[in-house]
Amino acid sequence: MVLAAIWAWLKKYWTWLLFPVGILLFLIGRLTAKKPAALEVVSPELEGHEKVQSQISEKLKKDVAAVEREKAEKLAQIEEEHKETVQNLTDEQKKKVESLKEDPDKLAEYLLEVGKSVRSGP
Repeated sequence: MVLAAIWAWLKKYWTWLLFPVGILLFLIGRLTAKKPAALEVVSPELEGHEKVQSQISEKLKKDVAAVEREKAEKLAQIEEEHKETVQNLTDEQKKKVESLKEDPDKLAEYLLEVGKSVRSGP
């Protein structure tokens, strides 16, 4: 009896159900739809920049390594010259050099003075 009444109502007012069901289906479809992936647009000038960037990075690493080697060689040369200069000093001058090691500027000035006195004679 109840089913017959529901069926009679649906036959008479089916258009009233169509609109809310349509809206409900539309909302469910919008909420569950997959979102398209964002497209990344690259200008033609930048195409292949990873390759160029990696080449530049490799060149930079090689250049830095070469500069480091050159720096180490120059530092070794300077230290060798410094050792030779200190070996030529008297004991008193060696003590003075040891006390001045904390201040490179004063040490350089002192060694220049000692070098002048060594070259010109006592």
